[in-house]
Amino acid sequence: MSELLNLEPKSLWKHFDKICSIPHPSKHEEKIVAALVEFAKANNIEYKVDETGNVIMRKPASKGMENRKGVILQAHVDMVPQKNNDTKHDFINDPILPRIDGEWVRATGTTLGADNGIGASAALAVLEDKELVHGPIEALFTIDEETGMTGAFGLKAGELNGDILLNLDSETEGELYVGCAGGIDATITFEFTKEAMPADHKAYELCVKGMKGGHSGMDIILGRGNANKTLFRVLKALEKVDYRLGEINGGSLRNAIPREAFCTVAIPSAKVSEAETVVKEYESIVRNELAAVEPDMEISLKEASSCDFVIDQDTAKRIVRVGTHNKNNRLIKRLSLHCGNSIKGTVFRELVRDCLIKKGEKSNPESISEYINGLRIVVIPVNDESNKGIEKRLRIEEQLIATLSWAAFLFSEFRPEKDETDLFTFAENEQIKKIGLWLSDGMFC
Repeated sequence: MSELLNLEPKSLWKHFDKICSIPHPSKHEEKIVAALVEFAKANNIEYKVDETGNVIMRKPASKGMENRKGVILQAHVDMVPQKNNDTKHDFINDPILPRIDGEWVRATGTTLGADNGIGASAALAVLEDKELVHGPIEALFTIDEETGMTGAFGLKAGELNGDILLNLDSETEGELYVGCAGGIDATITFEFTKEAMPADHKAYELCVKGMKGGHSGMDIILGRGNANKTLFRVLKALEKVDYRLGEINGGSLRNAIPREAFCTVAIPSAKVSEAETVVKEYESIVRNELAAVEPDMEISLKEASSCDFVIDQDTAKRIVRVGTHNKNNRLIKRLSLHCGNSIKGTVFRELVRDCLIKKGEKSNPESISEYINGLRIVVIPVNDESNKGIEKRLRIEEQLIATLSWAAFLFSEFRPEKDETDLFTFAENEQIKKIGLWLSDGMFC
C-alpha cells in the first residue's frame, strides 16, 4: 500500500496517489483523461470530453441550494516531465514514485506532478464527497497547460455554466493570481563542422549536477542554480587550456530550470592537470555562491571513453559566448530608465506615478524622476575587468533585489514602523504594502 494513503485528508491523497500511478506528461494526457471518465462513470457524475481533450464534470446542487451561484473548480491534468540523468524513467509509460520526506511529498528521481495533480485531486475529492452541502458544481480538467495552454485556449465559449471559477493551480493560500508575465520561446541554431579529436588530446566529460531545478515560473525567484548557465561559465574559464568542444546536453524542458548539464571536451594531454584545477576552482566559486540553496551541487571533470567529434573552433566559441552572455552595463541602462524623464519608462516608474496620484501629489514625469532620484542608492564596487569580476557583478545584480524583498517579507518584525507618508502605503498592490520594502527615503535592508 502506498504511504500516501495514510496522509490526511485521505479523500484528497488517495486521488493524488492514483494520479501519480497514471502517466500524464504534457501532450500525452490520454491515460489520465480515460481515468477521469472512469471516475465520473463510477460516481454517476455527468461528464463531457470536449474536442480539445478537456474533461468537464457537473454535480447538481444539494437540496435547497439550487439557487446558489455555480462554482467551477479548474485544474490541469498534465505535468512537467523532468528526471535526473541517472534515473531510468519513461514518462509516457512509467508511474511517478512518490515518497514522504519529512513534511514533504517528493518523487524519486523525477518531478512529482503536484503541479497540478494536487489541484485535480482536490476537485475530485469535492465531486466524490456525499456529505458536502453545496450549490451547483462544475469541474474543468484542462490538458497541456505546461507547454502552451492548449486546453484552455481550446475551451469553447458556453461550455461552462458557473458564476465563480476557482483555479486550483496556485502556490500560496490566500493569494489570487489574475495574470502572469508569460514567456518567449527562442530556437537558436548553429551550423557547425564536425572534426576529429586532435591526436594529442584526451576525451573528458564535464558535468554539472545535483541542482534542485524547479518550475521556471514559480521557483525562479528562489535563486537556485541553472546547470546550463553554470556549465557555460566553466567552459569559458577553461578556454585557457585550449580545449575542443564536443557534444552538449543540458536541461530537458522549456518550463523547468535545468538541474543537470553535460558536455564532452577534448583537452590537450599536457594541460589536463591545469584543466582539473580550473574546474575545482570554479566548483568552489559556484558552491560559495549557491551554498544556501544548492548544497548538493557538483561540478566534475572525468575521463570519457571517447569523443566522437569536436565542433569547429569558430562555432564553439560562438556557442560559449551565447551561453555566457554578459549583459554588460545592464544596471546603468536600468537606472537610466528608472531616473529618466520618459512618460512610461519602467514598471517601477508606473508604480510611483500611481502612488503619487493617489497621494494627491504631482505625477508628471519630472516629479516621478525627482522622487526616484531622492531614494538612497547603495553602490557596490566590483572590478569586472576579468571574467570572474563580470560573473561576480552579474550575480549581485541578479540576486540583490530578490534577496532583499524576500528577507523583508520573512523578517517583517525587524522592519521599521510604517509611516503614513511612506509612498508605498498608497500602492494598489497589496504585496507592496505588505512587504514594506519601499520606504520614503530608500529601501529597507
